[in-house]
Amino acid sequence: MMLRFVALVATAALVVLLTPQPGRAIDMIVFEELKEQAVQYGMISQRFVTCKVEPPGSIKVAFLKYARSKGATDKDLEILTKLFQDGQGRVRNLKSGFSPEECKQKLESAKGKELLAQIEKWYKAEPGKTP
Repeated sequence: MMLRFVALVATAALVVLLTPQPGRAIDMIVFEELKEQAVQYGMISQRFVTCKVEPPGSIKVAFLKYARSKGATDKDLEILTKLFQDGQGRVRNLKSGFSPEECKQKLESAKGKELLAQIEKWYKAEPGKTP
């Protein structure tokens, strides 16, 4: 009798763990990756400010559109916004930034051009569609 009860409880626990949580439309692994990217793109956004360069669109808006296309809910977007701002804060307080020449060199590199193209693509994407 006790063994049967334990088996029933274990089965119920598995059902609860494997049932998708309401309001959680995004996979946890994807959300963790988005959290890391939020900090990274926040730092990139602030680098544009320190370089006195205008990106092709708001990096914050572009990133949040991208996150929404990955299934982020409004609550997820609030968390990602705070992490984005944290990334900006990490760069904002640097004692010295890139020189204008270094900024230009970084933006003209292959990685810089790829980054600009990605930001522009995310920024121009329609809400709810994967860019």
